[in-house]
Formats: sequence, structure tokens, C-alpha cells
Amino acid sequence: MSGRGALLDALLAEPSKAATLPRDVAASLLIEMAPVQRALELVLMLSSQATPVSERHAEMAPRLLTMSEVAERARKSPRWVADHWRTEMPFAVRKGRTVLFPEPEFERWLKRP
Repeated sequence: MSGRGALLDALLAEPSKAATLPRDVAASLLIEMAPVQRALELVLMLSSQATPVSERHAEMAPRLLTMSEVAERARKSPRWVADHWRTEMPFAVRKGRTVLFPEPEFERWLKRP
């Protein structure tokens, strides 16, 4: 992990270094960072609202599905979801050890061709 962390730090400091990365390393980093990007997009989306999300506005926030809910609705095994969520559903958000799936993005994923 320290090698990955140093690589990410170097890329953050000088993004042009990404051009020197091997294709497989770049793809791996992109897949690994997709959940972080989605989480940051959600933060920006929620913070751009006129009023902060609170308990009385909780119904405005997208519902987050658990891995077992996703498995049931996608008609996949929980094991399949656990093994494939990073590549198949990069919109998922990790909260500690829990992986959550924003319902609107999951619904779009279900309808994909």
C-alpha cells in the first residue's frame, strides 16, 4: 500500500506524471479510485443544495443499498457482488468496512445493455 500511496501522492503533486504510467497501472489506479471519485461527487452534489441535508431532509438524499439488497435485486449471489463491485459498480461508496450503493446509480446499472 505504501508504494501505491507514494504513487498517488506523486500524481497529485504533478498530474502530468500520469502520462508515464504503464497502461495496466493507470487502469488499476482508475478502477481503484472510482469509488473515491463517486463519494466526492456525492459530497459536492449534497453540499450544493441550498439547505444542508438533515434528518428532516433525509428523504432528499439518495437511498443507499447494502450488498445483500444489491445481490437480491440484481439476482446475483452476495459472493458475486462482493467479488465484482469494484469493477462492475464503481459508483459504490465504502463506509468503513461497509460498501453501500446509491440506489439511482444502481437502478441505471440494472438497466444497462
